[in-house]
Amino acid sequence: MDSIGFFHTRTMSVQSLKNTYYAKSGESLAFWSKVLKIASVGVSLFGLDMILFQDTLNKYLWNKLFFFNSNLHLSFSSDTQHFINLNYGVMGAFMVGWGLSLLQNTKTAFRTCDRRDWKALAMSVGAWFVSDCLFSIKMGYWQNAVFNLPFGLLFAVPLIMTKKYFKNVNN
Repeated sequence: MDSIGFFHTRTMSVQSLKNTYYAKSGESLAFWSKVLKIASVGVSLFGLDMILFQDTLNKYLWNKLFFFNSNLHLSFSSDTQHFINLNYGVMGAFMVGWGLSLLQNTKTAFRTCDRRDWKALAMSVGAWFVSDCLFSIKMGYWQNAVFNLPFGLLFAVPLIMTKKYFKNVNN
């Protein structure tokens, strides 16, 4: 009886440890999923800002970041300023859509734990980060590459921390 009781207790202990592991992994997935969802909404909101508040962003962010001069936009002709605003608006609209796509892909990925969904998120963010940083540096605007770092990390850290929970799923 004692050996059966000991075996049963030991088995329960292992099962208890497994349950603890799964509970902790679930908590980890939930936490990192929230981080990615917040970051995705942030991408969309920043894009919306680029559409709605172009003059403010030009004066207090872009001009200071790239040119160290908050009034640089005043030196452009009205046609040039109009074209710059068009570009910021189009880029902002793209960011609104991309952020919403990231949000939906995050929800799907963390619901299914399918590695393909995780890869879609990682590839999307990775492609943006690498291409944006390389082009910025090529054009002489290293400041934008530095500006991208915290945003890249906001996506990269949760993706790295959760990769092990995503499995290959055959459909």
